Amino acid sequence: MSWKFVWTRPFDSPKENIKKMIWSVFFEGEVDQRKSLLDIMKQAANESKPHRLLIVMDQFEDVLNCNVLEILDAFINDLVAIQTGSIIPNLKVLISFREDAQVKLNSRLLKKITGSAQQFPSVELERLTREGAKAA
Repeated sequence: MSWKFVWTRPFDSPKENIKKMIWSVFFEGEVDQRKSLLDIMKQAANESKPHRLLIVMDQFEDVLNCNVLEILDAFINDLVAIQTGSIIPNLKVLISFREDAQVKLNSRLLKKITGSAQQFPSVELERLTREGAKAA
């Protein structure tokens, strides 16, 4: 379907960890520390052309462990910029998190990305049962 993807996990330092993970998929050597997360996403999206790029941010609830409000705010500002689709047209971001973290994520972060947690496009997956895990 003409998509390339990068799996990432924010841990407690979302911008730095996601930068490193994207960099390791597309580029050689160490991350260029002068580049912002947006710069690296743009560069990776350009490397992906003519394909579209999907960046998966798995276990997004990890960002709640980031204790430096300025870092978290800057990270969310980057996601807000990407969400419009005009800055990096061939890039989409998929955010995955546990249901029990949704209230905290909505109040601290997701409202800032879209202006309203209710307007945030989402799909709820059913819980994995023991039988489902065995079958998988």
